[in-house]
Amino acid sequence: MSEVRNGEIHIDEEDASGGEKSGVMRWVLAISLIAAVVVMGIIAMTGAFSQDEAESSAQYDPATEAPGSAVGDIDSSVVADEGDASFGSDDTVENGVPVTENN
Repeated sequence: MSEVRNGEIHIDEEDASGGEKSGVMRWVLAISLIAAVVVMGIIAMTGAFSQDEAESSAQYDPATEAPGSAVGDIDSSVVADEGDASFGSDDTVENGVPVTENN
């Protein structure tokens, strides 16, 4: 509590901070962190164990990607032709990408 000594107001540390200093919050945070790690581990393990053989050995091959899909798809608006007039005379096109030589 607060008290007045020699015309000065003295407030103890617990009242000044507005909370208690028992250290319970450290335990709450530690237990919450451990619980979150355990739950995320359980979720990851159940996902890994529920895969069948085809899913676990699948690999990405861009050559087998279907046209128009988001992965491996090339936006035609960014690919330029060699005769595109928007490039200067020093520009060349390699693999559909404009390349400018630095002087």
